[in-house]
Order: sequence, then structure tokens, then C-alpha cells
Amino acid sequence: MRITGAEGEEGQITPALLLAVVALIFLGLLFAQVGSASEQKTQTQTAADSAAVAATHQLRDSTILEVAATIPWQVRPLFEPLTAWRPELTAAACTAAQRNWGENPHSGPLDCGDVFLAGTGDGVHVGVIAPPGQVVKGPADVAGERAEAVAVSRVTFVRCPELGQVKQTALAHWLVDRTMARLGHPSDCFTFGDGLVLEILDTWPFPEAEAVIGPPERILDAVRASLRIEIVG
Repeated sequence: MRITGAEGEEGQITPALLLAVVALIFLGLLFAQVGSASEQKTQTQTAADSAAVAATHQLRDSTILEVAATIPWQVRPLFEPLTAWRPELTAAACTAAQRNWGENPHSGPLDCGDVFLAGTGDGVHVGVIAPPGQVVKGPADVAGERAEAVAVSRVTFVRCPELGQVKQTALAHWLVDRTMARLGHPSDCFTFGDGLVLEILDTWPFPEAEAVIGPPERILDAVRASLRIEIVG
């Protein structure tokens, strides 16, 4: 009877073990599914953020150069060789998104057709849809079984540039104010004193004025450093 009882208990334990194993397998699959969805969502958001920042960098730099082409003083010819550059915002966004997409075990490479770009005046709005994946269920926004992410980046004024040289600083102040005005935001770097400095500079022969201003890249770099790119949504 004891043997039979032991066999009976063993017979009762076996189904319980099977149920436990099945439950563990189910939970493992569920966690794997949720984890892969979260991973894909995170990766898609990273791609969108990097795309927005890259495109806004291009927007900022091109706006600075467009403003430089309108400098009213005789030093403008220094900047003219640089102002022919025209950025490709969409190409920059796609390149940055693909660079940050990397390897994803649940989906293929990111296609440029899945990176969408729209201007906001002072920045860009980017949307990214992940490639079709093996597993995208779980806590992620999906569209047709594909994770989505959006990002908005804009140019913001940080500070007035100071270059250690009065005439260079005055010109940099003018470039910052005009650039921010084109982007729809005011700044107060350019002063009455800056204007006087540049008017006096304009009375000098061009070779002397050119020597005082120096390489335009230094001024442009200072202006760029004064206009930061940030993610705002």
C-alpha cells in the first residue's frame, strides 16, 4: 500500500511539474516579446533623435551662411566663397538615423523611405518607422506591426560670442542676431557700439579690413557655438 501511495503521489506531482514548466516557458516568451518590443522602440527613438539633431545642425549652419551673404560691410567678400554650400536636410537626417540604428536582431536595416522630415521654422520634426520586425508586440507604438518614434529639434540661443578681438566680436554679434531673427527668435548681441566699430572698419581699404577680420571660419565657428541644437520633443 505504501508503494502504491508513493506511486500515486508521484503521479500527482508529474502534472504539476509540467504545468510549472509550461508556465515558465510562457512567461519567458512573454518577457522576450516585451523586451524585444521595448528594444525596438528605444532604438527607433534613438534613430529619430539623432536624425533631428543632424538635420537641425544643417539648418543652423546654412542659415548662418545665408546671413553672412548679406553682410552690409565691405568684408562680405571674405564670406562669399563659403555661402554657396546648400545643405541636404533629409539626407543628413537619414544618414544619422542609419548610423544610430546599428544591428537589430529583430529587424532589417533602416531605409531612408522610413525617415520623414518637416521644417518647424527654427528646427525640424522627424518621424522614423522601424523596418518590419519579427517581434514588435508589447509596450511600443506600432503602425502596421512596426515601431514608430518622433523627435523635434531646434536651434536655441546660448550666449553672445566673444572672440577677444573687438571687430571680430562685433561681426559675430551681428551674425548671431540676424541668424536668430531668421529662425524666429530674438537675441540682443549686436549693440550700438558694435555698429560703430564695423562702420569704422568699412572706411578702411579692403586689404586692411581683411587682415583685421582674419579667417572667416573663426567667426563662423564662434557663431555656431553660440547657437545650440537641442531636442524639445
